[in-house]
Amino acid sequence: MHYTVSTLAEFACVREEIKDELTSLDRDHGNRLFIAVNEAVNNALVHGTQGKSTRHVQVVIAREEEWLAIIIRHDGTGIRRRKPGDSPEGLWMEKGRGLSIIRHFTDSAEYNARGNELILRKRLDPMACGAALPKNDEGA
Repeated sequence: MHYTVSTLAEFACVREEIKDELTSLDRDHGNRLFIAVNEAVNNALVHGTQGKSTRHVQVVIAREEEWLAIIIRHDGTGIRRRKPGDSPEGLWMEKGRGLSIIRHFTDSAEYNARGNELILRKRLDPMACGAALPKNDEGA
């Protein structure tokens, strides 16, 4: 799946579709992944594009065998990358808390060198992503 938005209002129009896609790919972690994606897209729209509606944020959701990859990319100047724990207040700080939330709900969250692309990855449970259930000897 691929989405392109330029404003928070446009993102609001596709949020439920993105949430549904994530929960269909991983029943157990889809809602948590959506929280991470929501934080990442909001960060990209507010900080990455500096709120300019002439710039775009792309969200790409791709399944890679047992992994789910979500790419959030914007055409802004990039953002200053911070690691969770950069400040002693951590999750209590208003700024920077989103990155901690993103990392908490994913297996990895990595920026490209420019800081305008974030790749989130989550290992999928084969039983939670629509894999066929093994049949017993009776074929039931």
